[in-house]
Amino acid sequence: MSDGKKIQLDEYKEIKNADRLDEIAKKLNESARRIEQSKCDLSKKWQGTAASEYIAKMNQMEESIRMRSREIRKTSALLHFIVEKTRQAEARAEEITQTREYK
Repeated sequence: MSDGKKIQLDEYKEIKNADRLDEIAKKLNESARRIEQSKCDLSKKWQGTAASEYIAKMNQMEESIRMRSREIRKTSALLHFIVEKTRQAEARAEEITQTREYK
């Protein structure tokens, strides 16, 4: 396999990985929304110290899930950025090899 084709396959793999990360982040956000909805439902039906403590723990869990989702999205964005910069560098290298004259 030529190096050009290998680079294209690697780029494709990294883009797919970034897309998978985006999907994971989306699912995490959906989970956080379900926790938020559960908190609302729970707070309407359950009062008292124990309820407050339980909801506080749910708040911590929800925030932790949202934080992980943001981190995963940042990683995905970084992968897309790296792939684009690699494409640009490869295109520039190809351009240089086409215009270079050897004596």
